Amino acid sequence: MATMTVTVPMLSVCCVCKHVADPISSSVHWTPMSAYLDRHHLTLIEVRLSHTYCPVCYERQARAWSLPVMTPPVGMTRRAA
Repeated sequence: MATMTVTVPMLSVCCVCKHVADPISSSVHWTPMSAYLDRHHLTLIEVRLSHTYCPVCYERQARAWSLPVMTPPVGMTRRAA
């Protein structure tokens, strides 16, 4: 009996704005979850979610909590606010 292995993608989702980190070539763009799922022909059932902050929301939260604002890692791009 043959077995099939199915790879389930894990998506990094901003816990504030619900944008998804969409790796495109060597950089990461934050796009709306529905646009990402449509572009890759996926449903929420077919992915695993990992919550984080996108650079824009992190900067807002850091300022609100009086935390140091750090620059995004290399390859991470900011989405339009």
